[in-house]
Amino acid sequence: MSWSYRVVKYVTKIPLGDIYISYGVHLVYTDENNDIVNISENPTYPISDDLEGLKNVLSKMVECCGKPIIDYHTGEEIGENNE
Repeated sequence: MSWSYRVVKYVTKIPLGDIYISYGVHLVYTDENNDIVNISENPTYPISDDLEGLKNVLSKMVECCGKPIIDYHTGEEIGENNE
């Protein structure tokens, strides 16, 4: 099993019928077939013990914006990206 950063989309219905859409970066775990096995419950944030490590984490987070977005509620790729 491996993990990567991925953009996850949330769709929330709020009172009065409005829909609120938001996005976050999560850790996503995949199996040997690259199928999604698990998504972190909460978005992650960049953290490291030094500046170079932080730059690396931020770079990987930006890179994940070019991959298909994952729907938080279904765990499926929804084929859009943030471009």
